[in-house]
Amino acid sequence: MSKVKLCFFIFIFVLFPMHVKASEVSPRQLALNDVLDEGVKQSNDVLVYTYKWAMLNAQKEAVRESLNELKEPTLEPLKLLPTTREYFLMLYPNYEQATEEEKQVIDQQIAIQIAINQSLNIIIQQNYQASQEQLKALQKDIQEKKKQLASLIKELESSQNITKIDEQEAKEFIRYQLAKNYISVLSYDEQIAYLQKEIQFLAEDMKRVEAMVEIGEVSKDELRKKQREWKNKKKELEHVQKERVMLEFQLKIDLNVPQAQPVTFQSIPSSFLRKIETPKDVKSLVYRSFLYLKKQENLKLANDKKGQAANQIEKQQMEQYVKMSEAQLNAVAKNVERFLAKRYDEFDRSYAKYEDAYDVYQQMLSEQDYYEKQWKIGLISEHDYKARMLNIDKAKRDYMLEFMSYCLLQIEEKQFHNGYIPLL
Repeated sequence: MSKVKLCFFIFIFVLFPMHVKASEVSPRQLALNDVLDEGVKQSNDVLVYTYKWAMLNAQKEAVRESLNELKEPTLEPLKLLPTTREYFLMLYPNYEQATEEEKQVIDQQIAIQIAINQSLNIIIQQNYQASQEQLKALQKDIQEKKKQLASLIKELESSQNITKIDEQEAKEFIRYQLAKNYISVLSYDEQIAYLQKEIQFLAEDMKRVEAMVEIGEVSKDELRKKQREWKNKKKELEHVQKERVMLEFQLKIDLNVPQAQPVTFQSIPSSFLRKIETPKDVKSLVYRSFLYLKKQENLKLANDKKGQAANQIEKQQMEQYVKMSEAQLNAVAKNVERFLAKRYDEFDRSYAKYEDAYDVYQQMLSEQDYYEKQWKIGLISEHDYKARMLNIDKAKRDYMLEFMSYCLLQIEEKQFHNGYIPLL
């Protein structure tokens, strides 16, 4: 075999298994809690708040550094030229041994120097006083600048606190949307499974009615009615399937899962469900809500600005700002409390609907063996038997939809305790 052919076969041999491996995409199992955690990690919206907080922190540190570097200038103590005879006599240690004529000359020189120094001292004092006035003005400007920088630091810290709250709020919002989409996929699966059975039943029923039309037992209008019902259910199935595909598509994007990779959504275990109890202290939920915390941060900043007011007019303006912030905080507290009271009442009604759906399903399920026996001994027709089995499937679907709907409410209520209470 030539070297060219050998190389060709080796090339094919190496590429073929690589092609097979690339085409094999293993399915991914998705569970609700894993989806919620992974979705938050993959979210760019959360990263935006992380970067915003870091940017505000860098600005705050830069302002703090500028504040630390801003020093108030000072003047050296006033130093005047000597104007006492005793000082100048020290310059003449042999003064006592000098003659009278020499003493007179020295005295004249000392007197002249004292006079000169006194004149210069007047100028020095005037200049020093002027420097003091300039220094006071400069110190006042620097103190005002320090005050402004300290106020800016407070504002940046407040913005950081609100950004951190916004970040937590974004996480909870994402978790709720992911939970809603995940549970909607499971709900669509239940609807699809039932609709497929119903369509199959209607297809068989049409054949039954066709046979009855041929022998004249029913009119063609009855057959057309069955055909319309079958077509409508087919359209309903197609619509639900499209909605389900779109939700899976969105979830894959949120989780950074390749669209070509198949996924399976694990069902929610029955142990997940618990009855939501109204908390004894609803106000504790109000005070930890993100809405309340942000308004509380605004009030804190308003009080800080009021304390830093430079004059009476500015103080009066800040007092109004504080009153407005207090009113907003109280309004949010009342709105959140009203919302919670309404929502917990809706939770109770939803649980009652779930219990009713469960009871209906269990009741119909308990009759399954009874109808099967009746069909086997010929007391009811196969058509009637299948119709009753389909009703059991419908009851199961209704029960499962209520179950999953209430599971989503549980997730929503849990988020109330985490601070996420969106006023719908």
